[in-house]
Amino acid sequence: MTAVVVGMGFVGRALLRWVWPQYDFAAYPLIPLVFLLTTLIIILLEIRWERGVACGRTTQQRVVVNLMGAKMAKLLLSLILVFLYWRFWGEQVRPFIVVFSTFYLVCLVLETRVFVSLTKRYAPKKR
Repeated sequence: MTAVVVGMGFVGRALLRWVWPQYDFAAYPLIPLVFLLTTLIIILLEIRWERGVACGRTTQQRVVVNLMGAKMAKLLLSLILVFLYWRFWGEQVRPFIVVFSTFYLVCLVLETRVFVSLTKRYAPKKR
């Protein structure tokens, strides 16, 4: 998943530089960095929760609650960053929001796929 975020960063930079240079903005490296860091944090949390389920200390329901909390924190962080960019830099806000939203949606889809696979792995087995 982190490789996809890094790849998206390079592809997005190339597209903004050579295909749509009028939409290029200086703060672009901030976007892949933010999503790389949040993705790494969520992966580390998932590993920790996965170990808790395997040891019997954590239930599957608790993992779901924790992951949804992490998703909510990521959404709030994203909204705060977009607001801060708009408020303090203010230049080329529209391209920033479009690129940021694209990163957010792609990461959301990827993290949801990982989340679904985790819940399937730890779902109680039917007899």
